[in-house]
Amino acid sequence: MKRNPIAKMNSVIALCGAIVVGMLLVQTRTSGAPPSTSGPVNSREIEKLQQDRIEELRAAANDAAVMFQTGSSNITFEKVYERKQMLLQAELDAADTPRQRVTVLRSMLASARDLEQHVQQQEQHGNARPFAVHDAKVAVLDAEIALAKEQAH
Repeated sequence: MKRNPIAKMNSVIALCGAIVVGMLLVQTRTSGAPPSTSGPVNSREIEKLQQDRIEELRAAANDAAVMFQTGSSNITFEKVYERKQMLLQAELDAADTPRQRVTVLRSMLASARDLEQHVQQQEQHGNARPFAVHDAKVAVLDAEIALAKEQAH
């Protein structure tokens, strides 16, 4: 049975919101002391792994954006948003200074605002349910809260 495209889009938005909330919660809980390990930590190895992750996610985000812009695939705006949030979370995880974290969090906020605007436009055209707009607004609020917390430190 085929799913209604509106229902599918709303499910994706809800998933994206949940991902953002989870990522922000993980970041706020892990931004303190490093996790305990049983052996010495090789910081260069960790940095290399983080950069590899960022490069892969950047490629995935760019591919999704190009595919969405050209209409050459079944890629939705929400999928582009999801990939971008994954990239930004990887950048946030790799950020070493408060200034770097603030920069990434500002990008996350801008991306969430783009999603909110897109969903509002979809709703105006009858292509989104009202709760999808609420989910997008919550994503913006979550990003604003995370940014405010980081700036308060």
